[in-house]
Amino acid sequence: MGDVGEDFRAYRAWRREKKKSNAEWSLAKLDEYGISYQTKNYTHYIITHNGKTLDYYPSTGLWWDRANKKQCRGIRQLLNHLEIKRVEEEMENEN
Repeated sequence: MGDVGEDFRAYRAWRREKKKSNAEWSLAKLDEYGISYQTKNYTHYIITHNGKTLDYYPSTGLWWDRANKKQCRGIRQLLNHLEIKRVEEEMENEN
């Protein structure tokens, strides 16, 4: 395949590293805010906080509340959904 094959392999390796980085950063944020979670496998986590139960995939940011099954993305939305009050201020300061 030549150049196209090499480019694809490089892209796939980059995506793998990016997902790993996303997962590490997201789980560190959950730990920082004191949110407990259970590991179902290395990609699926169950979060129980403020009477809410969420399924969370930190490598992609995908999550949903088991009560309404609406899919959402992003750690900021997840923390806001869990009613963590200081999230917006700190996230704005990081940017």
